[in-house]
Amino acid sequence: MNEHHLKTSEIGCYDCAYWQASPEGTPVEEFGECHRHAPLPTTSTLTDRTKPLRGHWPLTDADDFCGDAQPRPQ
Repeated sequence: MNEHHLKTSEIGCYDCAYWQASPEGTPVEEFGECHRHAPLPTTSTLTDRTKPLRGHWPLTDADDFCGDAQPRPQ
C-alpha cells in the first residue's frame, strides 16, 4: 500500500475541509473563507451601535495554512 498521510501542518487552505472558495467570478486559487470556527463579528459595526452586528468568516489565501486544517474527504 502506497498511502501518503498529510500532517495537519502540510495541508493548505485549498485542500482543507473547512475552506470554501471565494464566490463566482473570483479565481479559486486566490482566496476563500475559513469555516473552521464560528463567524467573527464585523468590527466596523462595533463602534456604530445604530447598525446591526454582522458576522463574517475570515478570508484566507488558498496557499495559507494553520494548525486546525483537516483534509477534504475523498
